Amino acid sequence: MTKPLLATASLIVIFGGMMMAHQIVAPFLLSVFFAMILVPPLRWLQRKGLSETVAILLLSAFIILIGLVTAGVVGSSLSRFRERLPVYQEKLTANISSIETMIQSHIDQFEQTAKNTIEQITVPSESSGSDVGEIDTANETTLVAPIVDADNVIGNDTAEQKVSELFSLRKLIDFQVLSNYAMKFTQDIISLLSYMFMVIITVIFMLLEASRFSEKSAAAFGGNGQTGEHIKQIAANVWKYTVIKGLISMAVGGATWIFLLIVGVEYALLWGILAFFLNFIPNIGSIIASVPPILLAWIDLGLGTAVLVTGGLVAINFAIGYGVEPKFLGDGLGLSALIVLLSLIFWGWLLGPVGMFLSAPLTMIVKIVLQAYERTKWVAVLLGTK
Repeated sequence: MTKPLLATASLIVIFGGMMMAHQIVAPFLLSVFFAMILVPPLRWLQRKGLSETVAILLLSAFIILIGLVTAGVVGSSLSRFRERLPVYQEKLTANISSIETMIQSHIDQFEQTAKNTIEQITVPSESSGSDVGEIDTANETTLVAPIVDADNVIGNDTAEQKVSELFSLRKLIDFQVLSNYAMKFTQDIISLLSYMFMVIITVIFMLLEASRFSEKSAAAFGGNGQTGEHIKQIAANVWKYTVIKGLISMAVGGATWIFLLIVGVEYALLWGILAFFLNFIPNIGSIIASVPPILLAWIDLGLGTAVLVTGGLVAINFAIGYGVEPKFLGDGLGLSALIVLLSLIFWGWLLGPVGMFLSAPLTMIVKIVLQAYERTKWVAVLLGTK
């Protein structure tokens, strides 16, 4: 009983420390992730006759070039977006006004129908006899009186104002709030880009140590071959997952860019890049990436185009996510769907956006480590698909 409690307390302390130091832990884990991805290309360049230093410089230049191009596209798109915010505000106001007018017309039509119904009920029947007519009139006065009061309420200006306020979209959609979210999103993207350059520098130094890692691990673990095999298995699984997921994400981003470009949605390349990166986040990444272009299509091009964009993006993500990805990735993660979702929530809570991005490979690494020991193998079985 003591050992499980001690292990639980240790995990709480470790996770608490990681959360408090997430600004250091998150970039370090991201650097390790990228370094593990770049080791096979580094070894391939070395086999082609390049020295380690030249190979690392080539890989670093390639990564920095991609980062600069991405930063340029994102920066220019966001700059244009900020300049056009007043235009989008006017269009959003016009769209909201048209929807409110449509809702108000339906309310007026309902009021008119209710009044006509009440008038028909309150008209006495001429064909009825005198005695029956008197009874019917008396009953009618008793039964219809509440409806007549309802008619007075319908005609009341205060009631109409309350109904209009109830269906007022202006209280639901505040453009200032939307623009504040857009500005915050811009700042997050800029900080993330600067964050990535720090990660790249760390990755370069990790690659310089990669050639000596085998010797250091052998010296540290006393030539334990089992530990080295586990490290190789982790590296191979992370490499396989990242390459396949990267190609699939490129397909999603490219299809999103081309589709939005054809439809005429602005900043199509920006939304394609966003779809590429967020597709690495399991389950919800593609949904998050689809929201900005759909909103922009509604604001800028109208409701019909927004519906078209929604259908197109759903078709792209469904076809690739449920058709292509399972075929190539298969059971490569070795994790159940529930564990993938829970790991997304857990690592996102622990490390923020970087934790969401790395949730799948981090959980896969934890599963491999747990599977290596008899005492924790049962946990790995619970995390797996079988």
